[in-house]
Amino acid sequence: MTQIYKVQVSMNQASIVQTDLVFKQGDFGFQIAIEILDFDLTGVTPQIVFRKPTGAVESTSLTLSGTTYTYTIQGTELDTPGNCICDIKLKNSTTQRISTASFMYTVDADTLDGLNE
Repeated sequence: MTQIYKVQVSMNQASIVQTDLVFKQGDFGFQIAIEILDFDLTGVTPQIVFRKPTGAVESTSLTLSGTTYTYTIQGTELDTPGNCICDIKLKNSTTQRISTASFMYTVDADTLDGLNE
């Protein structure tokens, strides 16, 4: 059974949503389910962008499941300890960005560093 973490964002929010999500560096395989409030999602293409503490950026598309977008963590999103910002970007049919919402999560360092695995 896959662990699912739920996040709600609004395209009308004034700042980054501060979540209580804390993950361990190097973990992977669980899902983040993102519910977007206050926005008509008809005809939009969603993209998820991870901004790591180092400033590195990774982006990919999201999967729609009912009224919620889901993303399965691959592992590279959690390779740097610290606070990470996740942007949800919505694009129209001509791939122009029409709105963005953001949330933050924390990555704790893997103290084992592969020594005892």
